[in-house]
Amino acid sequence: MSGIRVSYAGLIAFVSGLATIVFSLATTIIITRSLSPEEFGTWRLVITLLVYVVYIQPVITFWVTREVARGIESAKTALISNALFSCIGIVLYIVIIYFLGDQSGADTDILLSAFIMIPALFLYNVLLAVNLGWKPQVVSYGIIVLEASKVPLLLITVIWFELGVSGVIIAMTIAYIPSILLLLIFSKEKIKSKIKIQYIKKWIRLSWVPLYPGFGTIVAALDVLLFTLITGSVVGLAFYGAAIIIAKLCDYAILLSNAVYPKLLEGKEIGSIIQKNITLISFFAIPLATITIFYAKPAVYALNPIYVGASTAIIFMTIRCFLFAYSIPFAKFLEGIEKVDTDEDASFKDYIKSKLFLVPSIRFIQYSGYVISLAIVLMMAISSSTDEELITYWAIVWLCSEIPFFIYFYILMKKNFKFKLETKMFIKYVLASIVTIGASYLLSLEFLEFNPNIFEFLPNLLLFIGSGIFGYLALAYLIDERTRKIFSAIIYELKSRNT
Repeated sequence: MSGIRVSYAGLIAFVSGLATIVFSLATTIIITRSLSPEEFGTWRLVITLLVYVVYIQPVITFWVTREVARGIESAKTALISNALFSCIGIVLYIVIIYFLGDQSGADTDILLSAFIMIPALFLYNVLLAVNLGWKPQVVSYGIIVLEASKVPLLLITVIWFELGVSGVIIAMTIAYIPSILLLLIFSKEKIKSKIKIQYIKKWIRLSWVPLYPGFGTIVAALDVLLFTLITGSVVGLAFYGAAIIIAKLCDYAILLSNAVYPKLLEGKEIGSIIQKNITLISFFAIPLATITIFYAKPAVYALNPIYVGASTAIIFMTIRCFLFAYSIPFAKFLEGIEKVDTDEDASFKDYIKSKLFLVPSIRFIQYSGYVISLAIVLMMAISSSTDEELITYWAIVWLCSEIPFFIYFYILMKKNFKFKLETKMFIKYVLASIVTIGASYLLSLEFLEFNPNIFEFLPNLLLFIGSGIFGYLALAYLIDERTRKIFSAIIYELKSRNT
């Protein structure tokens, strides 16, 4: 067994996630400031189309994480078979582009050129899956190296050579290389095992188990295609892309739960860890969401003043992402306690009755309703609405589709785990966030000048945001004993060298 330490791996993931925010911010600003709305919209479309290609990869990655966490030596088999799957992915991508044709309004040649990202993306994902079951903190290292590599590469391809979307595609592809090398080094102990055909046979035989959850993701990704086909343009996707980049800030709190899933797969009794992990997520997710809501307009202005009209949509998107920061871990926890796949004689009926089927079924129902609702709203509003208004309607539909399913996942959690939502602390975190971050925002209204020069505007903006974060941490520390324990736990875990 790997001896996974939940707190250590979770905190490492979050700390690296905060560092990743810095690199992601630099990456995003380079892209949004260098590309026109049409080009940025094309890039957002590329990202969405790659989701359809990656759909087939969980046939390998889903199982290898579960098996490695349980001490089964299937990592090398996963690595080798992954090469074949990446070839299939390339073919699928080209077919999708062929059927999409010119209906999106994007440059077809640029869309086709993005196929070079697929082999690197597949190799990166399978190595993440191996390390997640082995040493979850390594996943954080891989992510931060990837994000850090993007910045200098984008400066060369997009700023220096002015290659536009093609430059972004080239930079993103090359950026995977150092991260892949790092993940290979950490996983070398697990990939020394022999290649065994029986693993591949099992993965193919049970491929419907990981593919079924992916089908829900495919349905959800239809929102971007629907918007593109209904509006006949990728300009609106640029506003959507800018908004979602800001709104997903609080999603970094999900990283705190990374190590809980493989720990559950080990079959260990983790007692109150679930409850503590949810509280820890709240401690960080609440201020991150508060920052995004208060600073929606200046944040999107920093990306590019063109997209400032998307600031209203960011508020609704942020609330949805905040709920998602809980429902994603809830879903993974529920899947983590499922043991049906440890039984070699388990039947199709057994899998249908398991949480491996229940959880994705819930998501499939949710995303189907979401996409249908979005299509209706867009068709009703398209003739009389601007791109900014359409993005706001999109965000509202997105939020409304998440609320009932967040509640349902919470009910399932209560049935399967002994924990309670610590309401008093939750309220303390909310009030501390509103008071401190709200105060810094009010000061920014008086003193923050909206200067189109990013090198003058961004440092001032970060100063106000930083003061709000510092105020939140200080106030929470003073008024809440559990927060003081959290600080002590963070210091202890980060000082400890035993991984």
